[in-house]
Amino acid sequence: MKPYLWAVSFLSCLTLVCGLYDDVPDCALPCLFEPLDYTPCEFTNSTCLCGDMNYNMAVIHCVRVQCSVEQALLTKNRTWQDCGFNYHDESATISWVPIFLFGVVSIFFVGRLATKWMGLSTWGWDDWTIVFAYVMMIAFLIATVLGRRFGFGKDIWTLTVEQITAFVKGFFAFEIMYFVTLALIKASILFLYLRIFGAITETFCRVLWGTHIFNVAVCVTFIVVNLNQCKPLSYFWYGWDGKYPGYCINLSAMTLWHAVLNIAIDVWMLVLPATQIYKLNLQKRQKAGIMMMFGVGIFITIVSAIRLRSVSVFNKSWNPTYDFFGLALWSHIELCVGMIVACMPAARSLARRLFPELLYVANMSTRRGSTRASGNVKIVSQDIATINVDDFPESSMANSRQKDSVGTLTPDRVPLRRLTTSDSLEVTSEPAFSMFGGSNRGSKGNGW
Repeated sequence: MKPYLWAVSFLSCLTLVCGLYDDVPDCALPCLFEPLDYTPCEFTNSTCLCGDMNYNMAVIHCVRVQCSVEQALLTKNRTWQDCGFNYHDESATISWVPIFLFGVVSIFFVGRLATKWMGLSTWGWDDWTIVFAYVMMIAFLIATVLGRRFGFGKDIWTLTVEQITAFVKGFFAFEIMYFVTLALIKASILFLYLRIFGAITETFCRVLWGTHIFNVAVCVTFIVVNLNQCKPLSYFWYGWDGKYPGYCINLSAMTLWHAVLNIAIDVWMLVLPATQIYKLNLQKRQKAGIMMMFGVGIFITIVSAIRLRSVSVFNKSWNPTYDFFGLALWSHIELCVGMIVACMPAARSLARRLFPELLYVANMSTRRGSTRASGNVKIVSQDIATINVDDFPESSMANSRQKDSVGTLTPDRVPLRRLTTSDSLEVTSEPAFSMFGGSNRGSKGNGW
């Protein structure tokens, strides 16, 4: 949708009533009288005219032809007042909801940093990317809160020309920050997959890196497209009134395609761990428990799908400064849910250290009956939080990609703790570190 058509289309609900011709622009005066043939209402009955859709639609077409965008908005605002319609104002909500969500994210983020400080896990690329994502979230939040002064969440016909221009500039920056933040969150989760599953098979490791490349490619592509969507670029924020020379590509298609591609990546990232957990020699309930940990990512997909509807509504909007409220709100929810999902495993590890008694019963029930024979080797089926990602150093990922003669992983590549057995199980002396570096016995993580 071209920017200069936005404001014109806002007139779809325009109602012009008797007595306004002294207050509306001159171009709109004929539009008050010509459509009277389309309504049974008397011209003196403003209440009837305000509610007559046939009359309103006729006025719409007339004003679109006779008036500029600025004049049409001025007419809209004046008649909206005299008809007594309620104005929309979600500017307060668009501020406190993102602030609240960011506060929840900060709790999980600080908890993740605490696991590093306490030695429960080592620092990795998944941590670096989530830190960068958190910094972008701060900028994203500031831009949204400051957007109140530019009319975020308000009817566009109540704003000045300067406010509308500032809103479009803010939306331009909003898109870029959203693209980058979302890509960083996905990258953090993918790096986590590499730490946990990357040492299992070389093929799966390549699939993860391929997903990384695709995620980055989507982000970079849409940033480049965003920077080149209008010629000149300034037409994006100055061209809304139809007076500024230039042109734009189909902006609706760009935003919709980005949303669809990211939903596809979300679904793919849900499938990835399932393909590896399915192959583990665990009981079904252990597999289900592990999948529940990774399956929380489905909330990202659900929120992304809901946001897709907001994108569609915004692209067709006749009142973008108000309808941006839904898009901004669901964008914040999507990013915050993504941040929380990326930090949840670390939060579980921290909870095990700080509140071990809360998980004691669950852990005991998980361990009972958790072994299953496979030849002379048994694998302990443990809770997902007892898989040590730090048992897979990056060097082993690069240098140890081979299997032994019977098709099992070599000892330095086993992702779960193994127990050798003849008639009974015998636990090896290796400590049971947590999935993210924490020891179930209270010791610190290994030296990887």
